[in-house]
Amino acid sequence: MTEKTQTPAKVAVPIRSKKKSPAVAKPVKKRVGKKLPLKKFIWNEKRRHEFLVRLTDTANVRQSALQMNMAPWHAYAERRKNPAFAAAWHIAINQALDGLEAVLLDRVIHGLDKPLIYKGKCEGTYKHYSDALAMFMLRNRRPEAFAEVGSGVVDETADVRTQIEARLARLAAAKRDGESDGDGVTENRLGPEHLGE
Repeated sequence: MTEKTQTPAKVAVPIRSKKKSPAVAKPVKKRVGKKLPLKKFIWNEKRRHEFLVRLTDTANVRQSALQMNMAPWHAYAERRKNPAFAAAWHIAINQALDGLEAVLLDRVIHGLDKPLIYKGKCEGTYKHYSDALAMFMLRNRRPEAFAEVGSGVVDETADVRTQIEARLARLAAAKRDGESDGDGVTENRLGPEHLGE
């Protein structure tokens, strides 16, 4: 009896190509959102006014520009070239921030309605008052009364500055005369014991 031996089937071995594998290749950056136009945007008074109205509503240059179907850099370039437009831009941003401040002040005073969830169901609402937001508003509106210690908002350094200036004047006089300035500091001797260390 003769046995037949089976030869293994040929298996295709992948040949390594000279191209980079996908794991090594640089990832392709995908644009997210609306595609920005690359052509030159022509400004006129109507477009400037429309942009400023949108800027007042949103306080966001990119969003305002995209609503007008233009790239934000067109708006920044126009602001650099046109001083009147730059001044109106500043006013528009300030008006938008005034609106935001009014909303925040309303939240501080009247609170914010939040849902009351019980066992996965909304059972009603409750008023949430933010103490952090209230303190932020008070610190910015009345810094003399509510500033953090050491924040630099209130000038507590005036007395220290006066003392330093008086000390420097005494040291300059002592150096000129070659005498002690009254604190034991002479022209030739300045050590750590005289610097308060």
